[in-house]
Amino acid sequence: GHIDYIVKKAISLGVEPITAIKAACHNAARYFLLNNRGAIAPGYLGDFVIIDDFEHFNIEKVYKRGVLMCENGQVADFPVPEVDPY
Repeated sequence: GHIDYIVKKAISLGVEPITAIKAACHNAARYFLLNNRGAIAPGYLGDFVIIDDFEHFNIEKVYKRGVLMCENGQVADFPVPEVDPY
């Protein structure tokens, strides 16, 4: 995607990785008034990814609301609630 490209480019030009990531996440969320996104903190939704390193930026894990959703390209096992079809 374009955001990870921009973050990688910024890092390659000397921007500290944390600064580049904050600009892509926290600052962008503030700009779009997404007040409960863009950071890992109390009151935030807890959507985040784990990457391999700051050079390659390959996503290893994806969390949605603090729950593991995907790991190494595979959907994680998680309980699916029963739904009454009628």
